[in-house]
Amino acid sequence: MNIFTLTKEQEQTFENFKSQTSKMIEKLQSGNEEQDIKDLHNLLERFSKKVDDFFHSERRLNIGIVGQVKSGKSSFLNTLLFEGKFVLPKASTPKTATLTKIEYAEENAMEIEYYNEEDWEVIVDNAKQDREGEVYESARELVRMARGSGVDIATKLKIGKERVTFSDYEELMNRINEYVGENGKYTALVKAVVLYVNNPLFRQLSIVDTPGLNDPIVSRTLRTKEFMEVCDVVFFLSPCSAFLDKSDWTLLSTQLPQKGVKRLILVGSKFDSGLRDVLRHTDPDDPFGKDPNTADNIPEAITLVRDKLTTRTQMKIKEFEKQLRQREADESLIKVLENCRKPVFVSGMVQNMVGRDKNEYDAEENNVYHALSEFSTNLDKEFLKIGNFEAVKGIQQEVIEEKETILEEKSSGFIPMAQEELIELLFNFKEKAKRRLTLLSGNDRQKIIEMKDEIQKQMNAIRADVRTVIGEWLVKIEKEKSKGIQELRKAAEENRKLEERTGTETKRESYTVSDSTWYKPWTWGSKHTEYYTYDESYSYIVTSDAIDNIRNFISASESQIEKSFLDAVNHQQMKRRLLEVVASNFDMGDERYDASLFRLMVEEQINKLEFPVIKVDIGKTVDTIASTFEGEVRSSNNQSALRNALSNAIDTAISALMNEFEQATNQFKQSLSNIGDGLQEAFLSDVHAEFEKILKDLDEKDANIARLSAYVNQLDRAVEEVRG
Repeated sequence: MNIFTLTKEQEQTFENFKSQTSKMIEKLQSGNEEQDIKDLHNLLERFSKKVDDFFHSERRLNIGIVGQVKSGKSSFLNTLLFEGKFVLPKASTPKTATLTKIEYAEENAMEIEYYNEEDWEVIVDNAKQDREGEVYESARELVRMARGSGVDIATKLKIGKERVTFSDYEELMNRINEYVGENGKYTALVKAVVLYVNNPLFRQLSIVDTPGLNDPIVSRTLRTKEFMEVCDVVFFLSPCSAFLDKSDWTLLSTQLPQKGVKRLILVGSKFDSGLRDVLRHTDPDDPFGKDPNTADNIPEAITLVRDKLTTRTQMKIKEFEKQLRQREADESLIKVLENCRKPVFVSGMVQNMVGRDKNEYDAEENNVYHALSEFSTNLDKEFLKIGNFEAVKGIQQEVIEEKETILEEKSSGFIPMAQEELIELLFNFKEKAKRRLTLLSGNDRQKIIEMKDEIQKQMNAIRADVRTVIGEWLVKIEKEKSKGIQELRKAAEENRKLEERTGTETKRESYTVSDSTWYKPWTWGSKHTEYYTYDESYSYIVTSDAIDNIRNFISASESQIEKSFLDAVNHQQMKRRLLEVVASNFDMGDERYDASLFRLMVEEQINKLEFPVIKVDIGKTVDTIASTFEGEVRSSNNQSALRNALSNAIDTAISALMNEFEQATNQFKQSLSNIGDGLQEAFLSDVHAEFEKILKDLDEKDANIARLSAYVNQLDRAVEEVRG
């Protein structure tokens, strides 16, 4: 039987499920929980779309690359599919996190989907809101980009889609940046891009680089969710420095398997970052000995980080599987999560550095190189282990070979998955209703208001403590800045020097010899010239040395400045300190407080902190030196001129670097200061909304208690009906 042909038996089974769920919705509407009813209708709609997507003859294996913004998805795909070429630009911020789909076609082409007028109207409305938060900030960025691009916005919104062809990857790299690059001309208006490539690898595959389910642009989040509904295989990326945080774990454990994903590969991305968190030089005079949570060489660090993160994964999966079995969940869900027990750890950046000359590295790669090289004895070999893309390619090949098996499993799992998702929804509805019921039954209006006021008071204490902690980091940043400036000036003096070299040159001289003979009058006055050679030493300086000094100074200084910020503020330490602040101001034993909620809020704010990348361009100065002086400069006047040109170039570079350093420091300090305000707003907005709903319910307390009690009983019966 062709698995893509819908049989009458399957068709009847699907109709029975839809009919049963529709009747359940009618019964539950009396509970007056509008959002719950919307969620159930949404489940039915998504179920129909999944079935329609699957049962057609050209069905490919849908592979999704999922992870939060800045988890390294584009780098992962570029390394896996395009040999490390930067075909897919990095999504530096949420505004550039466009959904990109890659499929096979005879003709290489891009299909660009623009926002429609309704989408853009929502974005513009959000941009006008004088509110903080990623949704509003991203909207303001998009509107600002669009208006500054010179593009006729209204025309593009009406186009809907357009197709652009390209001949090869080089041309694609040049063109795609216009549509999804950080500063692309049309980026602000692009919702999604489909790449059609003439590459046999994609004949049976459809691969999607998703913006992520935490995308602040709602329409893109919906597109990501739509794709997840029909996804068969997912490479789930979680950065090693914040591995499986609350957002990641929620998505990994409670959304992807239930949506029908049959192969779930957990990838610890940015492995180099995780290693740098534990690499420390051992202090032989430390009376406590070596810290077991650090390593002083790369092989040891690889083992340490891999083992710790794998253990963390296995503990989380074990705990969750126990919960699944307690509620008699479908075993196929457990089977999908079992595949994640051994994550694969990779670094696309490091993989792409293998075999390349250091002079080819960009600023970020140079930073990684210098951070890792001091802990290595064989960097090329260790880079391959850190990159680890052979393991990923092996998994990819296995998935391709198992395509038929994977899709057969999906075909037979539509109903069990849908039933499990329905039961999960009903359980969530029930827990939410019970919490509200408990609050209504055990409290009156005055008590609820007092509780709300108490939390607001505690938040004021948190704000003060957070400011104190952040103040410490601001002082440390200034110290690191002063130290960085000293290093920069020291490096400048070193690079002003040009080594004088010695060379030898073969000289050719001549002298005149008389050919006259006294007894041969006809020879009188005749002569000839004879030649001789000798070696002469000379001193010189080389123009290319001056240019190398300038470039080396710029590169080393950029890395040094970036390192100053990394030394001043460590993500892990920041997270720990802020969580300590929260814990000290709240009674975490009180059932009103959810420790995981606080952790999520702290991590969400810290993840917004972007470390500066410094880039100074003095290409014109270098070009002028190269065109003014010859390779070997011998004369004292020209040597003096070249040394002056080098010194002036270094001065120009210092001025530019100082300016960049100052701006980056101010921006970074402002970002740190915003963390406290963001943490408070994130918490208070959720608390405020919940309390307002409770206060409204208290206006008719007895009636609402009766309604919620009846609703909980209805949900219990609904779960039993689904289970049969």
